[in-house]
Amino acid sequence: MPHEIPVRPWQIVATDIFNLNRHNYLLVVDYNSKYPFIRKLKEFSSKEVIDFTKRIFAEQGVPERLTSDSGPHFSSRHFKEFAKAWDFEHITSSPKYPPPRSNGMAERCIQTIKGAMKKAMLSNRDVDMSLLCLRLTPMDHVIPSPGKLLFNRKLVSNLPTKCTNNNARKEEIQDRLLDRQWLQGKQHDQHAKDLSKLSTGQLVRVQEQDTRKWTSAVVRQICTEPRSYIIETPTGQVLRRNRRHLKEDISNKALTSLHSTSLPPPANIPNTPPAGTPNTPSNICTPSKATLTNSSHPSTPLSRNTSQLKTSSAKKATPSTASAQIHFSHPSTPLSRDSIQQKPSPFKKAISSTSTDTYFPSFNSSQ
Repeated sequence: MPHEIPVRPWQIVATDIFNLNRHNYLLVVDYNSKYPFIRKLKEFSSKEVIDFTKRIFAEQGVPERLTSDSGPHFSSRHFKEFAKAWDFEHITSSPKYPPPRSNGMAERCIQTIKGAMKKAMLSNRDVDMSLLCLRLTPMDHVIPSPGKLLFNRKLVSNLPTKCTNNNARKEEIQDRLLDRQWLQGKQHDQHAKDLSKLSTGQLVRVQEQDTRKWTSAVVRQICTEPRSYIIETPTGQVLRRNRRHLKEDISNKALTSLHSTSLPPPANIPNTPPAGTPNTPSNICTPSKATLTNSSHPSTPLSRNTSQLKTSSAKKATPSTASAQIHFSHPSTPLSRDSIQQKPSPFKKAISSTSTDTYFPSFNSSQ
């Protein structure tokens, strides 16, 4: 009994399992275009058969009808649930019926596929390329190749082929695709910024994709591909990374500029303003708020260098000779630290042990 010829591609498909060189394969073939899909099985279970069939249907669409034999992989409860969930009709052949008659479309396709695969293996050629050439071979001088019938386009292999777009609305579709791409790029550029270009020998930091950490590296080469660089890590590993995963090493850049620039020595600060400058308080340079004077010459102020020498010599001297003298209003009568501590306060508040009266000191003119 001949099978029904569908009116459009991928309307009715057939499936079966075959074995070649101790490996199991799943075959799904279209009744209209005769285009085969082949997947290698590992576990040879009903779940794996369903998973591969789902992937093929997800790429090509769900057919109206799927025919198969009554093998355990297709007659299981899981396959029936899969057919109900994906909404297609599953037709199986009668059990114990000869396979070439029950599922003749899939069986005849398996013979052709096996013959092409065996020839490729014996001649040490690529099996996948042999299957591609089989899919591109026209059936006769009227019927085109299975790939042309199913995809409505000419597939390209390693053989010289000229492909043209015969769609009547190809210019309209091309303009529409360009407009969509321009709009998407405009929306993306609103929150994006251009990264600066790197140069060869520049110190950078590269981000590890596994740990998300940044490590030091050196740019060795600028690739011809856009935003791509060849870098070398301190361990000697040479990597290719995108500009997005590289950033300038600011710490090393600042350190290099600091060592390359020599700071000038500090200039001596004059104690008196230059000649011709009015003697105003803003022009007078003083080392501190309190005027430091020489013990031998109270009227001569000490410069900064002299005060530093005095301070260093005072550290080596004894406390009695190293006491600094500070002049406030009377430079001729310096006040020592001991005299300041021994002078009593003019105000005292005493509380008697036998009385609660408060006593105030008397003020003499001598004080």
